Amino acid sequence: MHDAILTLSLSAAAGVILVVAAQRFMLPAIVLLLAGGIVLGPEVIGLIHPEILGRGLETIAALTIAVILFEGGLTLDFDGYRKSSVVIRRMLTIGPLITWFGTSAAVYFLWDTDPVMALMVASMIIVTGPTVVLPILRRLQVKERLHHVLYWEGVLIDVIGVFVAVMVYEWLTQSKSADMPLVIALGNFGMRVLLGFAMGALTGLITAEVLRYEWVAEDHVNIFVLAGALFTFGVSHAILPESGILAVVVSGLVVALRKPPRLRQLKRFKLQLTEVGIGTIFILLSAKLELGNFGDTRLLILLAVVVFLLRPLVVGIATWGRQFSFREKAFLSWIAPRGIVAASMASLFSLRLSERGYPHAALIETVTYATVIATVTIQGLSAPVVSRLLRVTRENRRTWVLLGDRPLICALGSALRKGGVKTVEVDSQMGTSEFIDPDEPRFNNVHAVFFADITMLSNVWNAFSWGFNVNASHYYRWATFETSKTVAQAGPPTEDNAPRQCVPVWYSTVTSAMVSAGIQAGNQSIDLVEVGSSLERGRFGTEQLPLFWVNDGHATLISDPLNPGEPLGSMAVVLRQKELGLSKVLAHVEVMDESNITFEAAVRRLAVSAHRQFPQLPQQEMVEGIFNRTQTMPVAVGGSVAIPHAYWDGVDRSVCYLGVVPDGIADMAATDGLPIKLVFLLVSPTGKATEHLESLAAISHLTQEPEFIELICRQRVPARILSLISERG
Repeated sequence: MHDAILTLSLSAAAGVILVVAAQRFMLPAIVLLLAGGIVLGPEVIGLIHPEILGRGLETIAALTIAVILFEGGLTLDFDGYRKSSVVIRRMLTIGPLITWFGTSAAVYFLWDTDPVMALMVASMIIVTGPTVVLPILRRLQVKERLHHVLYWEGVLIDVIGVFVAVMVYEWLTQSKSADMPLVIALGNFGMRVLLGFAMGALTGLITAEVLRYEWVAEDHVNIFVLAGALFTFGVSHAILPESGILAVVVSGLVVALRKPPRLRQLKRFKLQLTEVGIGTIFILLSAKLELGNFGDTRLLILLAVVVFLLRPLVVGIATWGRQFSFREKAFLSWIAPRGIVAASMASLFSLRLSERGYPHAALIETVTYATVIATVTIQGLSAPVVSRLLRVTRENRRTWVLLGDRPLICALGSALRKGGVKTVEVDSQMGTSEFIDPDEPRFNNVHAVFFADITMLSNVWNAFSWGFNVNASHYYRWATFETSKTVAQAGPPTEDNAPRQCVPVWYSTVTSAMVSAGIQAGNQSIDLVEVGSSLERGRFGTEQLPLFWVNDGHATLISDPLNPGEPLGSMAVVLRQKELGLSKVLAHVEVMDESNITFEAAVRRLAVSAHRQFPQLPQQEMVEGIFNRTQTMPVAVGGSVAIPHAYWDGVDRSVCYLGVVPDGIADMAATDGLPIKLVFLLVSPTGKATEHLESLAAISHLTQEPEFIELICRQRVPARILSLISERG
């Protein structure tokens, strides 16, 4: 005599083992589960006997579906919906109608059934379950909009399929006892929709608010939400059977939209429950199959119609005019596996109609399971190959997750995005584990994680170490002197010592807090600049620190900005000191490459440029005044720089004109004995002493960077010189 407890225990154990094995060997879990159920069931070994559970199997299947669909609603992403909303709407409206009526016609002609029974059979084929689609998407990493379309279709079409099936079931069962069975069925359909939305929205809001105000202890959050989901499903189902399906999806969606604390922890718990439920119920359902029912060649014809005719037609109409490529359409057409909801509902309705004596009732289960087995096995196993052949997978991982103070990570993210690098910023206000969900599409393509805040690192480390498939060497932290001392005092690396597990970078820079404050004050900025194939000596230094090399949308972090090495990209993200402001006053650059040029000749040529811009300037008088001042006040300040300057009413602001003399001024040297190669003519309005002195200080600051001066002197194109100086702010 077979034991119900043994059947349930073996089903749960086998289900979990096969789910784990599927993940280990990168296979669709449902393939192993279907095979495992058949082997363990009465048809082969006979260890599992689902029939011993009786009506209990329906209850187990219903509760499992409730948890699965609640988790599906909890993880729906509205940002992804907005990116492909038209296509998703068509897939969820026009798509089910085409699949339903097309499959109904095929069933009607192939098996010569009653038209309403054909509609009943076809209603099971509408759905593409999330239990199969989502694992495929996690493995493949397809393009983002394809991910969103398949994700939304997989979660919501289950609800549509179930409601259509219930409507046809009522039509079928009332056709002999009611005068207007279709009208009654449609009325009940509408009532279920209203009840499902109302019940789901109400319980979702209550659950979210309870979590938001932390009325439930952290240790009890998961079981509280599980109880809420089961309550929602049970009450709705008791009022109107099958309305609970929509109610739990809406409830999960409302909770996700409200974003209560510990949402990510909740999603993780629901995912684990879902996997246990899927494993158990698929073993039980597949164990009760009679393999002899699947030898009908008409099933192959039906599958060909569904897979090769109806699905491409649905995708073609849904993507019409939406600029989807042929490859993308082909991929969407191929990926439409059916899952647990279709299988369990088929078993349920087949059993109910068989008890009522309806002919062809067994056909519901046979057709549905044949479709599930064929689509899951063929499409699930071939999906990686098809995605590669069609070239619809995402490019190599590129996304950088940046965590830290908002001004800093926003500036850093903005500069990286200008170079084509995809970034996700998580600021300190949102930087806790419950706000970081690895299943969100924005985190699907993570290449590296950068922590600019060591405190925040400790808060969210578990979220990243658990949920993100990122190479261990691609976790970085901003390790300035202060944070490096903190980490050194923390002891050897352990699982709880997150900072020690990240690669320390940027020891030579100031602290991240100082940079964030500097960005807010306008004294510093993070920008993207172009670089050559080799590093120009003097291009970078303490005033302009390179942080990342950027090339073709890929970013490479520079561990030591003071020793960046040769460029690994055509652009660089730099941390720039902006207090100089020299580019704001520099109006003109002239390269004077004649030999033996005198200081007076250089100043006169710059004065011509000034007079050209400001015709009211007395050119000759200004030059004479400058030379008279040089008798009492030297203009050579050292570092190959001379700054002749004057006040005149002919200008409305401080203006600077730069003369670059590669061979040096013939009749003057700087105070340190170096030849004068840069002559800055500075003219300011009378009475603007503060502005004039600030401009002088900005120019004098260059003497502290001899390599940058040499870089300027090597240039022969004025526009290039202006560009290099502008980089310094």
